[in-house]
Amino acid sequence: MVVISDIEGNYNAFMGFLYANCIVDANHDWIFNNGHLVLVGDFVDRGKNVTQVLWLIYKLEQQAALKNGKVHFTLGNHEVLNFQGDYRYNRGKYIKAAKIISGEQNKKQALKYLYSNETELGTWLATKNVVEKIGEYIFVHAGLSPELLEYNLSLPAINTSARSNYRVVEGARNKTETFLYNSKGPFWYRGLVMDKLKYSKIKAYQLQIILNYYDAKKIVTGHTPVRFISTDFNGKVIRTDVSHSAKKFSSERQGLLIENGKAYIIDAMNNKFELLEAY
Repeated sequence: MVVISDIEGNYNAFMGFLYANCIVDANHDWIFNNGHLVLVGDFVDRGKNVTQVLWLIYKLEQQAALKNGKVHFTLGNHEVLNFQGDYRYNRGKYIKAAKIISGEQNKKQALKYLYSNETELGTWLATKNVVEKIGEYIFVHAGLSPELLEYNLSLPAINTSARSNYRVVEGARNKTETFLYNSKGPFWYRGLVMDKLKYSKIKAYQLQIILNYYDAKKIVTGHTPVRFISTDFNGKVIRTDVSHSAKKFSSERQGLLIENGKAYIIDAMNNKFELLEAY
């Protein structure tokens, strides 16, 4: 299983990483056989090749299924921002395209149309989960906070509730739905990684309660940038949001490999290192 997060429209970084690690071939086709590729949110916004990134994932998802493999695309806060028409992180060309495609001149309404059920990408993205459990690992873009347990939600219930609200405006959500979309919900919570701004870093016992509740041993996140893919809490939290070069092949573009019960850092230069606890 290979895990990567926060590509943010950087097609060269994404494709270079996938090719270097034998997930796709030179024609951008799936060659990972029955392997699993886990994408931990924020593949849109900021970059100049957002649609190329999305269409590649769309294609690989179908190709993987034919080889008994799987692409898991869990959404992050930036995918949700686009559902809501928040255009602040979009490059100008996407706003222009959205206006032409939708016929709307209002930027927000145009972008909402681009990610609506009127489009293939919008329809497809709206089927994706917020959190997934694979074996002993939970994958979620931002994290799971202690307050989440107050709502007694199973992982499927989190996904069902979040999916039904991707395009719902804030004031129209119930208490549970509002929590899932606020700063301590799975799209935004940073307390597994940092202890500043509005976040107090989670305590070890609180993390263990969450892991016990969901019968898991580790949580893998993106969202909060770290210098290297690294772990915390004795390996119970794995952080994967690292900076990525615009180059197609770079040691800066890192991902996580889980193989035979062990975890490794891999990059777009075909390097492989054992994952250690580091900051």
